[in-house]
Amino acid sequence: MRRFIRNSFIRCLFFVFISTLSGCNSSDENSVPTSENPLLGDSKKDCKPFVCEPWNFETDGDYKDVYEKLPACELPPQETGCKLKSLWLGKSWPSKAEIQIIEASEKAGGFTEEQKTALRCLAYLEPSGEFKVSTWDMPTGTPQRIQLQLSLKLPEEPEKALESFLSEYGDLIGEAYHITSDYAFETKTFIASGYGMSGGISVYMIAKTYKGFPVRNVRLNFDLIPATDEDPNTGQHITCKNKYDLAYIDGEFDRGIESLDLDDENMISAETAIEKALEKCGSDCGKLPAEENPFLYIKFNKVMWETRVGCPSGCKSYPSWTCTYQINAHTGIVESGGIDCCVDCWYE
Repeated sequence: MRRFIRNSFIRCLFFVFISTLSGCNSSDENSVPTSENPLLGDSKKDCKPFVCEPWNFETDGDYKDVYEKLPACELPPQETGCKLKSLWLGKSWPSKAEIQIIEASEKAGGFTEEQKTALRCLAYLEPSGEFKVSTWDMPTGTPQRIQLQLSLKLPEEPEKALESFLSEYGDLIGEAYHITSDYAFETKTFIASGYGMSGGISVYMIAKTYKGFPVRNVRLNFDLIPATDEDPNTGQHITCKNKYDLAYIDGEFDRGIESLDLDDENMISAETAIEKALEKCGSDCGKLPAEENPFLYIKFNKVMWETRVGCPSGCKSYPSWTCTYQINAHTGIVESGGIDCCVDCWYE
């Protein structure tokens, strides 16, 4: 039991550690434009839960003895894992997973049948822990977080581990989040080094465009963490070389993007967007040089113009200091911006 407690504690520490890698010197960042989307494919697999009777201490003995006899970093036999999962989560765990999917779908405004099927397939992966699905407060039609608590056998090298993971499960993940071929992604990875826990990989799959339009705040991320174990021969704690843990997957997608009108004839012009920003900024604000063109992009389920205007002329630095505004390209409403306006005036 000490082995399980210690391993869980160390994994928790490592999750905290690797979640901060993007700002640490102890990580290597790689940015890889993704020409072929690994989140696409045929996910129609024969997904059925492996269910069995719970572990029986009278007939099966102490499960700790089974684990202690396993070679370090090996996954438990399927039957053993199944019995323990039924012991800890109950034999009805597939029904609980189904409730998670149904309730999350209702909160999200409805999942497609393909999404529900993919989520079931993810829930049935083994060996895994409790399956949960959470959603955003907005009706995005997609999950926010999919909790899996999954153990995986993957190649030792982080890059190959990621490639193998996406090759095996990328289509399921893509379908669960309703990711289509209209997206173009860039993949960024942060690989941990040092602190005796090298090899963990944080993955950020960032959508750059949708049907050719730039997009913001659309991404998928997860951590593949090297599992930890205790060598039964030496009693020494070791970091596994080809066994990884995946706690959860986070995503920011909105199926409302599919119904967006992307015809520029139905949007306000760049010049109109600038005028809207100037109206919001005030009569003392000024238009910037022509090279400061507004930027058109998609944010969740809206098409937005982002533009900058010069600060009020009372500022000494006018017009080098600017105000940034975001304008709905369909309604012409200024939805945000201006908080960066003329900060230097406060100190004059």
